Amino acid sequence: MLTDKACRAAIPESKPKKIFDSQGLYLEVLPAGGKYWRLKYRYRGKEKRLALGVYPNISLAEARQRRDKAKRQLEEGIDPSFSKKEEKRLSKESGKNTFECIAREWHDNSIEGWDSRYAVTVMKRLESDVFPSIGHMPINSIRAPELLEIVRKIEKRKAYEIAHRAIQTCNQVFRYAVITGRTDRNPALDFRGVLKTTKTKHFAAIDSSDLPDFLAALEQNDARLYVARLTHRNPCSQCISHS
Repeated sequence: MLTDKACRAAIPESKPKKIFDSQGLYLEVLPAGGKYWRLKYRYRGKEKRLALGVYPNISLAEARQRRDKAKRQLEEGIDPSFSKKEEKRLSKESGKNTFECIAREWHDNSIEGWDSRYAVTVMKRLESDVFPSIGHMPINSIRAPELLEIVRKIEKRKAYEIAHRAIQTCNQVFRYAVITGRTDRNPALDFRGVLKTTKTKHFAAIDSSDLPDFLAALEQNDARLYVARLTHRNPCSQCISHS
């Protein structure tokens, strides 16, 4: 069996050299100096090879662990080479289906009907408040608690309206993902009635007894005079309290 010392001491030759460990595992030393872990195995009567990594990035112990994993797959009737290719494919697909990738795709598809300033605002909001938390995650793995964490961070800034808009944007992204077959559900729908809201403060209505003084003071402000006169000619019953 191989030792780590023997792996380090292996010297390149004019032709590729194989140094065997056990159960089909060996270290292949190439003339250029590279050292590669390989596993020789048989699947359905055919001899095959599986690449297990580069030495010393993958140590002898790690190479043996990868060999053992491949052996377990063979016992289950799975070709380790096919399994490795499938893992790579799924990882690649998962990279395309992250929240950020789909959000940008949704943004690109929606931008044509938007005002340019609004389009920039939407993307900046995503990049500032949403992508740092869930942008890297596959969209079908995101649940309501991850969105709630985003909301609470925004609410700590007392930016309640921005929190509402962030969830509204997430809702649209998830709707797009559902329609395009990237996920089965929209966790942003779970936030109805949950978000904090700001209390709207209305200006107090002016009492009729104070109206003369108010108009006199307003006369000193030329910029508002025209609007005030229009308001005085067409008083709103909801704006002026009559005693």
